Amino acid sequence: MHEYDQRQYKLMLDKILIFKEGKTSLGCIVDDLDGLLEVLEERDKNWRRALLRNSPHRFYSPLPKLY
Repeated sequence: MHEYDQRQYKLMLDKILIFKEGKTSLGCIVDDLDGLLEVLEERDKNWRRALLRNSPHRFYSPLPKLY
């Protein structure tokens, strides 16, 4: 895994923790995570599917269609 991708995953984790602390909205975290996923150098479609399927907020993936 590239060092760049490791930093992006760390940022994703930070964003999730901020959301869990109630310091950001669901809309913001959706935008942030989607942007961070898009800039990964090594995109693993299976990992992304697993993230969306196993997310405690399973409604994450349809949200961009709603707003």
